[in-house]
Amino acid sequence: MFYRIIIICLTIISITTTSCQAQSQIYVAFWNLENLFDTIDDPDNFGDDEYLPTAKSQWDETKFDKKLSNLSKVIRAMNDGNGPDILGVCEVENRFVLEELSKRFLKDLEYEIIHYDSKDPRGIDVGLFYKKNKFKHIHSEPIKVFIQGNTRDILFATLKFKDEILNIFVNHWPSRRGGELESEPRRLKVASVLRTKVDSLLRFDKAANIIIVGDFNDMPDNKSILMTLMAIPFECENLTPEYTSNLYNTAYKKYSQGIGSYFHQGKFNMLDQIIISKGLLDNKKLDYKCDSFEVISNELNTTRSGRYKGAPYPTFGSGRYLGGYSDHFPVGATFIYYDKNLKK
Repeated sequence: MFYRIIIICLTIISITTTSCQAQSQIYVAFWNLENLFDTIDDPDNFGDDEYLPTAKSQWDETKFDKKLSNLSKVIRAMNDGNGPDILGVCEVENRFVLEELSKRFLKDLEYEIIHYDSKDPRGIDVGLFYKKNKFKHIHSEPIKVFIQGNTRDILFATLKFKDEILNIFVNHWPSRRGGELESEPRRLKVASVLRTKVDSLLRFDKAANIIIVGDFNDMPDNKSILMTLMAIPFECENLTPEYTSNLYNTAYKKYSQGIGSYFHQGKFNMLDQIIISKGLLDNKKLDYKCDSFEVISNELNTTRSGRYKGAPYPTFGSGRYLGGYSDHFPVGATFIYYDKNLKK
C-alpha cells in the first residue's frame, strides 16, 4: 500500500509538471502616465514649461520622485505581482523619465526601453517597456502621422518570444480638444495610417501576431476604431470559426458593461484599449486568453471618497496638486503560449 501511494503521488507531480511546461503566459499592459515630465527645462520643448520648479505647478524633484514611486507601485502589482511582461505607455516627456522609472524603481524587473522623440506640440511621446529576459528585440521604429499641428508618433516594435514573433503598436491618438466631432478627422487620419501598416504585415503573413495598445481618445464603437481601423467588438462566447475580420477589440465587453479607464463628466469612458489580430485567436501557439482584458483599479490608484470616488487618482486635479498616480487606469490582457511538442 505504501509503495502504491508513492507511485500515485509521483504520477500527480509528473502530470502537474508537464502541465506547467505545456504553457507559459505573457501579460501585456498599457498605461497613460498623465504628463510624466522631468524637472529640467528643455528649450526645444515648450510643452514642458508648466512642469518646472518655477511654474505654477511647482514641479520639483520631490514631486517627480513621488510620481515615479507611485507609478512603480501600480506597475509592480500588475500580473499577480510580477509586473507586466510588456508595457506600453504614453504622456512621457522623453527617454530620461522612462529610464528613471525603470532603473530607480523597477530595476529588478529588468526592463528594456523603446522610445523615440516625436514632434507633438505638447512635448509628449509614447514608449514601451519589455522584459529583456523574455523577449528578443527584432526591430522598432516610429511611424509618423502627418497632420496639421502634428501629433504623437505611433511606436512599432517587433519582439520575439520563444519561436513566435509579436508585432506591437503603441498609440496615443489626438485628443477631443475643441469637441469630439471637430477633432474626429485627426483621429481618423491616425487610424488610417495604423491600418495601412497593419495591412502591410498581414499581406506578408495572414496569421501575424499583432497587438495594438493605446489611449485612442475614442471609444470602441467610434468611427475611427470600428470603421477606419476595422477593429470589431470581440466577445469570446460569440466567436465562430468563420470570423473574417483581421482585428478584434478585447476592450469591448467591459465597455458594453459600463466599465472604463477614464472618468469624464460623471461617467467612465473606455479610451484605453487592447486590440488584437485573428492570428492571436487561431488556437495555435500563442493565443489571447479569453476575457482576460481588465481595467486595473485598486486601493492605490483609485480615488476613495468625494465627488470622484471610484475614478482614477490623478497627480493633478482642477489645477491642484493631489499627489496621485494618473488620471487614467491601466489596462491589461493575458496571452498564452503552448509548447508545440506538448498537449494543451
